[in-house]
Amino acid sequence: MWRADGRAVRAGSRVVCVTATRGEQGSADEQRWPPGPSLAAVRTREMEQALAALGVTEHHWLDYADGHCAEVPGAEAAPQALLAYATNTPQWLERFRPGLDSAGVFMGAEPPSTPVDELVIHGTFDGELLAAKLAAIRSQVSQVEPLIAALGEDFLRDGMTEESFRRP
Repeated sequence: MWRADGRAVRAGSRVVCVTATRGEQGSADEQRWPPGPSLAAVRTREMEQALAALGVTEHHWLDYADGHCAEVPGAEAAPQALLAYATNTPQWLERFRPGLDSAGVFMGAEPPSTPVDELVIHGTFDGELLAAKLAAIRSQVSQVEPLIAALGEDFLRDGMTEESFRRP
């Protein structure tokens, strides 16, 4: 298993972020951030700030329509790359799901869960790496401000200490 622990940029490795959509349809506050082109512009700026906080300088937008990624053939979206889907471990969900459910994060859907021994990438963060990750997450105000307001900074920090990815 390859472990993504955030040290790649700091070690001088090439890190490339590829983003499928600009998130133009998903808004927790449609009065402040109405879906459409203006939200796409907000999310674009937020992504740029998040990547800068992490030190990632190579970024590519695929510009697929938000909410329609499942319609894109995998070979088109990710040629010669490790395609891994974000997931959660059962232990992480047991700890954080009640709070996230109370804030409506999963919007009534069943969140993904994968046992640790089936993950292709599993990383934990602390210290400087966690601080950089939190700075990147906080820069995406239109997506996390309502969560922080509902659950608090401590919940966000504790929840961000782990990342998990599984094969398709």
